[in-house]
Amino acid sequence: MRDSAAGNTSGCTEHDMSGAGVIENPGLAYRDDFWRSLYYFNVYRCLVPLVMIAIWLLDRQMLFGRSQPQLFLWAMGLYAVFSAVAFLGIAARKPDFETQLTAHALADALFVVLAMHASGGISSGLGLLLLASQWCCADQPGPDDAVLRRGGIARGAR
Repeated sequence: MRDSAAGNTSGCTEHDMSGAGVIENPGLAYRDDFWRSLYYFNVYRCLVPLVMIAIWLLDRQMLFGRSQPQLFLWAMGLYAVFSAVAFLGIAARKPDFETQLTAHALADALFVVLAMHASGGISSGLGLLLLASQWCCADQPGPDDAVLRRGGIARGAR
């Protein structure tokens, strides 16, 4: 997207309230609190596979991984590795926020569904982990929301 008035190619602009024109502000796209939220949710994402593996190792009744223990361990191991590597992207803020958020949501869905399948399906209760993941990803506002709030316009109020 190109803003021809200011020669802005970043796609992130902020309109000056004085009417003087458009101010280029690439940092407006996603503030630090968005990245902080992603960081804290990734801490949760790191803990989930570690706790599930610990439960698997300590539990004699095999609540998790009952149907396919090897698949369960591989899924949780790769989930832990993914979440550890995700910290690097969050710290570098590369790729962009939306790309990371999408990748994290897809990884959450993939690894939780694999763990659920390896644990006997829906009856395992692991599907509830998908709610936390998708709620976090759906709750993240976009760059336009920051501009709308700054201008005093609420989402959906037109």
